[in-house]
Amino acid sequence: MNSIVSKARSVEEAIDIGLQMLNAKEKQVDIEILQNGSEGFAGMKKKKAVVKLSIRQPMKTEVVDPLVEMEAFFKQIQNESVITDEDSQSQQLNKEDTSAQLLTSKRSGPEVWVENGQFFVKGSIDCYASVSLSEEIILLKNGERMTEKKVFVSEHDVIDIQIVNEYEQVDTEWFFMVDEQKLRAKLIVHPGYKIHRYLKDAPPNKHIYLQINEKKEVTNTLTFEQIIRELETLKIVYGINYKEISKAIQSMVPCEYDVALGKESKDGQDGSFEIKVETETKKQLVEDDQGNIDYRQSMNIPTVKGGQVIGIVHPPTEGFDGRTIFNEVIQAKEGQSVNMKLGEGVECLATGSVIALREGRPQIDKHDLSVKVNVYPKLTYQEDVTIRTGNIAFDGDIEILGHVVEKMKVKAGGDIYIYKSVTEAQIISHKSITVRGNVIGSELSAGKNSKIAGELGLLLKVILEQVNRMMDLLKQLSVSPSFQTIDLRANGIQPIVIMLLEKKFTRLKTVIGTFMKKVYNDYQYIEDRKWGEISHELRRNFLTLTNKKVTIKDLQKLARRMEKVISNTIIAEKVQTITVSDAINSHLFSNGAIHVVGKGCVNTKIYANGKVDILGKFRGGSIYSEEGVKVKELGTYVGTRTVVTVPRDKQIKVGNAYEGTILKIGEQVFRVTDKQSDFIASFNGERIILDYE
Repeated sequence: MNSIVSKARSVEEAIDIGLQMLNAKEKQVDIEILQNGSEGFAGMKKKKAVVKLSIRQPMKTEVVDPLVEMEAFFKQIQNESVITDEDSQSQQLNKEDTSAQLLTSKRSGPEVWVENGQFFVKGSIDCYASVSLSEEIILLKNGERMTEKKVFVSEHDVIDIQIVNEYEQVDTEWFFMVDEQKLRAKLIVHPGYKIHRYLKDAPPNKHIYLQINEKKEVTNTLTFEQIIRELETLKIVYGINYKEISKAIQSMVPCEYDVALGKESKDGQDGSFEIKVETETKKQLVEDDQGNIDYRQSMNIPTVKGGQVIGIVHPPTEGFDGRTIFNEVIQAKEGQSVNMKLGEGVECLATGSVIALREGRPQIDKHDLSVKVNVYPKLTYQEDVTIRTGNIAFDGDIEILGHVVEKMKVKAGGDIYIYKSVTEAQIISHKSITVRGNVIGSELSAGKNSKIAGELGLLLKVILEQVNRMMDLLKQLSVSPSFQTIDLRANGIQPIVIMLLEKKFTRLKTVIGTFMKKVYNDYQYIEDRKWGEISHELRRNFLTLTNKKVTIKDLQKLARRMEKVISNTIIAEKVQTITVSDAINSHLFSNGAIHVVGKGCVNTKIYANGKVDILGKFRGGSIYSEEGVKVKELGTYVGTRTVVTVPRDKQIKVGNAYEGTILKIGEQVFRVTDKQSDFIASFNGERIILDYE
């Protein structure tokens, strides 16, 4: 650059500015004053001093046409913008800010802008620039806060811009959480942060919207010492994980850390009984596709030989104690041993093996940890069972090749197989019953002893609880002065017991009566005579006055005996079944399922804790099943009363049902008014519905 035009308030100031811009001294330039500065009226319409500075050139022989030079000068003057109203800031520019002043001098019209976070304004004579503010910005104009949405500003105004929350700092948040088992201490960390807010740059314009930029820096002020100190305060001393603590103090994102872990206890496993032989008959008396019965298939009875291993008793395992993060011991439960009951024909060796002592059929009853094992021999009877031969009672399986006739009774501890008919007889099995021929006017019971034993066991539990409460009360009374004045030498405590039954323990008296009545009515089905003995002791101690003195020790002895009976009672699973061809005027009870595989039943009562499946007709009588009923035909044309009952969550599947048939599901009753075919009856929560296939 060889020349420049400079403007200022005075000629001297304009020359100084021009020299600085040309980086020259006054003797190296030619100075031409184009306009002197002057003040207008009342400070209005003031004029700037304008000078032109040119670097002196060496003398040249070439002659420059003065007209051409003047034409170029005036062209430069016309292209430059004459500023009539400068920014108050630009008027006070010192000599070190000449470049910014020159840049400002080249703009025309009022303008505002933000550059590098700094606010600038340039005005004009006849127009002002304006700004709009965001909520985070406060603008003070000449010391006064502006509340208008749009603010007009000029270069003469003193502008102060403030940012709300220009600097913000949030500390690191952290806390511990301990689980209910006290096995885990979790450290939750939310790092803090610092925020610096500043004006967002905006290009020059007549109007701009002042906005905020912010710079966020995540900080984590959590220290190792703080965490250790808090753990000590909480008394967390076991299983501290220092690696996780190190991660926590370096984390820059919200996170969770398991900084202490306890040790869970491990309970011991209960003992078990591993069965090593087959115990159930594989095939029952059923029809093939052509309606024929292969009786030979029903005789596949499992057997064992003497010395054969029936099962193995596995001992329980030890438990391992745990420890909380507070260094508290968590006791582990020890596994429970199998309550092994050895019946006939078996022995348990020291190794835990249960072996057969003789040849026969193995029987294993399991309920929870109670196991009872027997090996029953098999009795084969070649003739009819009549009054001449007498009744048959055998602990093992009974196989009868002939008939069982009127008034006769067959009772077995195992399965009963009868090849011919049963007429007006009683057949009782602790396991299953299979009859090839007709069952007429007879009673068949399979597994009823198991059901009765379970019911008696539940009643005896209630009695034992009440007796223990009574003994506690008697012990309290025995130390009172009034009790000691009573002469108990004659009848012992029995008079007081009977009085307590009448006044305070009325339920005990009622339950004992129910227990005794059930033992009496079902005595023929009860295998173990212990129930009768307990019934007799309860009657003698609680319900009648006897010549024998009754003491508290007698009641304690009876309580211990009841406990033993209850613990030895096994509620057998519903594995017993009754399988017959036909039944007329009979009563069939099974702790498991009942199958009728021939023509069907007439005027017969059926009760089953398992399923009932009748391939033929069921005409007259009643059926109750805990697991549901399937029958080909129900009822008769003449409306003989026929009732089928199941629980509310079970179904009745029927091929044909005649008018008059009654279906009961739970408490709901459905009467068939017209013949219905191929349906399933069920309860939908409101009523019985029939779904047709």
